[in-house]
Amino acid sequence: MSGLLRPLDEEARQALFRAYFLGALAEESRERIEEEVLGEHGLYEEMDACAEEAIRDYLSGALTPDDRARFEAHFMASPRRRERVELLRDLDGAIGRVAPPAARARPAPRRAVALALATALLLIALIVLVVVAGRS
Repeated sequence: MSGLLRPLDEEARQALFRAYFLGALAEESRERIEEEVLGEHGLYEEMDACAEEAIRDYLSGALTPDDRARFEAHFMASPRRRERVELLRDLDGAIGRVAPPAARARPAPRRAVALALATALLLIALIVLVVVAGRS
């Protein structure tokens, strides 16, 4: 039996994983996915990340009404998955209570870009100093 997931690009695999979590796949397809994922660690990590994204979409209300119903009927049928949903719900709630609203809303990448730029400028200055000192 040929692989179902590996020939696909990442976006197509994620769409297939999402359909898996929503219970929108035939039993044969679900079994093939499970076999492949169990056989390859990288696929398991990718599938796990997709599960977390589906949970976050569920918790934030981003799922369509049909997908929400499927998620509740299929994904939440597993006690382990229900525990994971509750854990993420509790974690998001705790973060919401601890972090001030401005900190949650402000994107962090600007700070990271500024830090990277400052580091790069410092390295350039250091290299120039080393080159100039070497010529003396």
